[in-house]
Amino acid sequence: MKIIVVGAGAFGGWIALMLQRKGHQVQLLDGHGPANARSSSGDESRVIRALYKDEIYTRMTLQSMQLWEENEILFGEKYFYRTGVINFIGRDESRWQAAKLHLNKWQVGYEELDNSALISRFPMLSTKGIQYSVLEEGGGYLRARAGCEAVVKQFVVEGGQYRQQNVKVLHQLPSTLSEIELEDGSHIEADAFVFATGPWLSLLLPQVLEGVIRPSKQDLFYFGMPSYVKFKNKIPVWCDFATLEEDVMYYGIPASDLATAGFGFKVGRDVAGPDFDPELGERIFDHQNLAQARRYMEQRFPFMKGSPLLQTRVCQYENTFDAHLVIDNIPGYKNLWVVGGGSGHGYKLGAAVGRYVAHRMEGSIAEEPLFLLSRLSHPTDGDQRR
Repeated sequence: MKIIVVGAGAFGGWIALMLQRKGHQVQLLDGHGPANARSSSGDESRVIRALYKDEIYTRMTLQSMQLWEENEILFGEKYFYRTGVINFIGRDESRWQAAKLHLNKWQVGYEELDNSALISRFPMLSTKGIQYSVLEEGGGYLRARAGCEAVVKQFVVEGGQYRQQNVKVLHQLPSTLSEIELEDGSHIEADAFVFATGPWLSLLLPQVLEGVIRPSKQDLFYFGMPSYVKFKNKIPVWCDFATLEEDVMYYGIPASDLATAGFGFKVGRDVAGPDFDPELGERIFDHQNLAQARRYMEQRFPFMKGSPLLQTRVCQYENTFDAHLVIDNIPGYKNLWVVGGGSGHGYKLGAAVGRYVAHRMEGSIAEEPLFLLSRLSHPTDGDQRR
């Protein structure tokens, strides 16, 4: 089958690679290149952890971990670092209690630490607001931008065709979709089409996805580690569910190894920001967000007080109202698929999403109701992401 995949990011690259391995003739298109600075994957690193209240994401994260490690042999370079992920748990334990069941079921190694054990191991931390912590031993981080590039390069090595070319907006879908038009006016025919364009999804398919997937602006900050700070145990990747801001999670990746040392101590605030245009939006950070990040750092990591800002990134989330993925074909078009809605937690799932989509398109795996477009016409309350 001849298949066109549009978007070479965290989802599209893996989808193209998995379809190519199944013997299909695959062409991968991206207007700005894999993990470009406009994209949701266009940063240096992303957290990967299996601690989720929804079991499907625990399972998919474990699949992704396995796929990264298996494919690193082919890539010839390391992209997945198992530093461990420490999760700070506050008064609301509901997420952890649900996640604990899934970790036990899938035999994910973890350790519960009370505050005295936490401080004994990581004396540089403040425990304010923390009831206890959970160290997920096999989690860590992925090299985001470099990882996307590696997947696309491997796709080409294995016979796939990659073109850097924009696709024109499909304002009105034809009765039968057999080709798409590119920005240069040329047309490409195929048997099936997969749109995995992240924050561009609602722009490219407005007839179907406008208002369904909302791109938001997300500021990330990298701070300089004080040169005098030397600790026996390095801080692993961390996710803080015990912040003083109600229902707000902060996360970060310390500059603690060769793969991250040159970038600085990364801090992000996991709350969907204002609406953002991925194509025309200016990548300028909000000074109020910087002030919030500094206050947080000083509260949780006192040794970072006064640390200089080294660099910033403006990324995007591509949000659904419930923070669940969208992986489905467009109603009435069995050959037109949309894959997205990462909602700030998609990168870690990318490899498993690629495998899932390849099986779904061949009909060899059952559909996951949580990912269907039809659910988006029946909103529910609450952010299910974490």
